[in-house]
This record gives sequence, structure tokens and C-alpha cells, in this order.
Amino acid sequence: MDIVGGLAAASKALEIIKQLRDVDKTFNAAAQKAKLAEAMEAASTAKITLLEAQGEIRERDEEIAKLKASFAVRENLVEVDGYKYRKDAETGAPRGKAFCSACEIDGHLVQVAASIRNFSTCPKCKANYSNLNDFR
Repeated sequence: MDIVGGLAAASKALEIIKQLRDVDKTFNAAAQKAKLAEAMEAASTAKITLLEAQGEIRERDEEIAKLKASFAVRENLVEVDGYKYRKDAETGAPRGKAFCSACEIDGHLVQVAASIRNFSTCPKCKANYSNLNDFR
């Protein structure tokens, strides 16, 4: 169930409780107990539904926080010749080694490691690159 379903169940529970209050004193105890059981079931359903919705909201909030953090990191990058580099805070110029474009597609930022003769390798996915700039 979703939040709307939970609120509907809570509303039904309150409606039943109001009916219990308005029950004529001449009703027998069995009818009162039946109404009370119905109200408790509706309240339990509402509680479970709202707890599930709370969990979903918490998961969405965590995902939003992760995305915001990812965007914040990416704002500090600059692209040169199709590769991303860290951006110098003062000048905006690229700094350091390039990030692996293959890992970036998977959502990871991994700087390539320099190898022999202008070849660089990603330490994570082992992708090879040639003639990458190293801005110092």
C-alpha cells in the first residue's frame, strides 16, 4: 500500500471508532467487540502501510542525497579532449590525471594510473589509454 492507502485505512479506523462512541447502550457486548476488532484491524493496516511508506521515503531521501553528492563532485571536474579532470578551484584549469571514461559510465570516478611510454591504465577496470594529459 502507499501513503494514500494508509491514510484511507486510518480514516476508516477513526470512522469505526466514532461509530463505537455512538453505539446505543442497548447493543450487546458481542456487537461492540466486533466493531472494536474491526477498528483495531483498520488501525493496524494503517500503521503498517504508513511504516512501509516511511521506509520508502527514507530510501528516496538517501538516493537523493547520493545524487546531490555525485553532482557536487562532478561540478569540480573539467573536460579536456573528451576526458574529465579535477578542476583547480582558483583558476578552473584541469589538474592531475584523467578519470577513466569507462568507469565513469558505471558511475565511478577512478583516476587512471600512468604506465610506460605514454600509456595509462585504469586500476579498477584495466582499460588502457594512450597520450593522456597529466596536468600539474
